[in-house]
Amino acid sequence: MKKKHIIILGIVAGIVVSIIAFVSVNAKKSNYREYDIIIKNALSPTLGYENSKDSIVEYFDFTCPHCANFHLENLPKLYEEYIKTGKLKFISKIFLLRPQSIYPALASRCAYEQNKYWSYSKRLFEEFLKSGPFSYNRANYIRIASELNLDTIKFRECFDSQKYKDVILNETNEALKREVKATPTFFINNQKVEGNLPYDEFVKYIR
Repeated sequence: MKKKHIIILGIVAGIVVSIIAFVSVNAKKSNYREYDIIIKNALSPTLGYENSKDSIVEYFDFTCPHCANFHLENLPKLYEEYIKTGKLKFISKIFLLRPQSIYPALASRCAYEQNKYWSYSKRLFEEFLKSGPFSYNRANYIRIASELNLDTIKFRECFDSQKYKDVILNETNEALKREVKATPTFFINNQKVEGNLPYDEFVKYIR
């Protein structure tokens, strides 16, 4: 009789652990919700409304820790205060600092194809700050895509074909023509602002 009770308790405990794990995983995934106010089908990923009065064009690289900090800390604040309220349009473009930077950029554009650019980019930056450039590899790109519920078959085909290579190279060439020399660099209503400034200092250029 005792043995039977132990088995039942074991089954119940297993179910409880599974439920906790399920809730935990889904809670973690919910932290990577895509921004709501986006301009779909834009050549470069864009947050905001078409008729926003002000605009920011960002040039960044996925192997730049300052870019990572901007995307993880300042961009969410900017989104809540300026982008959601229709005051600002934010356009994200790549400026390749080194040849290997193209691979996370390609992965992010394949996520953009499936409307998950911003949440995917956030995951890439978190992985980079945690583990450095070693986190940027094909297996991790696909794993992140799976965790964000992307169609991984389409994602792999997109990434392996380097579908968006020309788009990324064109953005880098555009940045060079605009005399971008470091990342992140922003053009706030065409005024050049370099570096990940403290948020209060950064938004002065908008006002």
